[in-house]
Amino acid sequence: MEFSQREHVANFSTSREMWDCLHKLHITQRQAVNIHYYYQDLYAKKWDKHTIMSDHIGYFLNLRCHIIEAGEKLNDIHVVHAILLSLSRLSIWDVVKQNLLDKGKALTLDMVSAKLISVYDCNEHDQVIEETEKKTKAEQLALFAKTTGSSGNSAKKNKKGKLVDKSKKPKVWPPGTQCNICEQEGHWSPECPNKLTKGKDGAS
Repeated sequence: MEFSQREHVANFSTSREMWDCLHKLHITQRQAVNIHYYYQDLYAKKWDKHTIMSDHIGYFLNLRCHIIEAGEKLNDIHVVHAILLSLSRLSIWDVVKQNLLDKGKALTLDMVSAKLISVYDCNEHDQVIEETEKKTKAEQLALFAKTTGSSGNSAKKNKKGKLVDKSKKPKVWPPGTQCNICEQEGHWSPECPNKLTKGKDGAS
């Protein structure tokens, strides 16, 4: 028996009475320690962006139940402020907290919980849409790069150093097309293959 416990059992005459007193004293001391750490968790808990807001609020409600069950009185306003203090310093949460605190009304646990969950759900919805749009845009850019890359590979330089796209289909001339130079059908004089040959023969 510890020295601090003797004063509590000094007046008891039976071991049963002494044991009941020590057992009650032990439970009381343990509850006091538990309450201390419950309060520590209450004000030290921080919201993680990967945690759903309803689960985050549920953590505080669970702590509230533990504190009350341990025999401590806890007003809802303390839980409300603990939840608001746990939010990260993002602009969206700063605006929400400012709106709640500026209303001049008494904050209730149900009011604050409903507001935070509503804002979180809307923000999550917007983020899903934004991520979907980014993914779609990235896929379109990748497809465009792949298409332009494949067409670029088909372009090669000819003997004069000009780019010639081999992917282009050969020109189809209308029926009855006749060249004025070689008088053959199938092309016009600007595209005549014998044009250069005749020019060289004339020069010689």
